[in-house]
Amino acid sequence: MPTVESLIAGHKESITRQWIEVALKTYPAETASFFLREKDRFANPVAGSLSESLTKVIDGLASQASQNELSECLDAAIRVRAVQSFAPSEAVSFIFSLKQIIRDVTGGQGDNDNSGPYRQLDKKIDELVLLGFDKYMECREKIFELRAYEARNRVFKAFEKAGLVSDPEQTN
Repeated sequence: MPTVESLIAGHKESITRQWIEVALKTYPAETASFFLREKDRFANPVAGSLSESLTKVIDGLASQASQNELSECLDAAIRVRAVQSFAPSEAVSFIFSLKQIIRDVTGGQGDNDNSGPYRQLDKKIDELVLLGFDKYMECREKIFELRAYEARNRVFKAFEKAGLVSDPEQTN
């Protein structure tokens, strides 16, 4: 009986290419078209970063990577989507498509195939979605902290210009 890793390892390039396309198609049509057309990483850093990240995830799934390793692999893809203000469900929904892509590429029986390796695969991908959600929330939290810090500094500077407060470090 094949393992999840052997199912993926035998078809890594095809699975990766299809998964990247699905992820890029979650953007508005014109943007997705540009992302799919422009292959230069410097002219198209979002697609380049996403492609690199998803390729690492597939490599990780094919080589029994730990959850921490998979989380690191997924980081760049989710970080980009968090900055672009995707809703949490939109940011990670493309990960679920990996189940069907792998079944299609490896000849699985679609959603009805619940045999051993596909059941394990579903579990791994569900865990990957949860890792992606955690990563997304971590990034959004950091963005909000930065915004709060910036707002605090603007208010302080306005008060300072008005002579209402002074910076204790500058008075010493």
